[in-house]
Amino acid sequence: MMGLHEDIHEFCYVLSGCVALRVEDKTYRLQQDDTILFDGLLDHSYTQIEAGEYVTIHIPKDVRIIEKLLDARSEDGGEE
Repeated sequence: MMGLHEDIHEFCYVLSGCVALRVEDKTYRLQQDDTILFDGLLDHSYTQIEAGEYVTIHIPKDVRIIEKLLDARSEDGGEE
């Protein structure tokens, strides 16, 4: 079984407000419409600075996983 942050990239998009993202020993101050992509295995944490919302997405590093997900979607008639 794969761990939560194993073999993934983590993508963050700030919808509103402000969030501090610490990745290892560097801290990024992200505001509305800011994005960042980093290796999910790196030690990281989020701290909400101003009320708002942000989205994080885990993206598999192995493109074959994404291909399988897309193939399954098209087999299920998921294409729009």
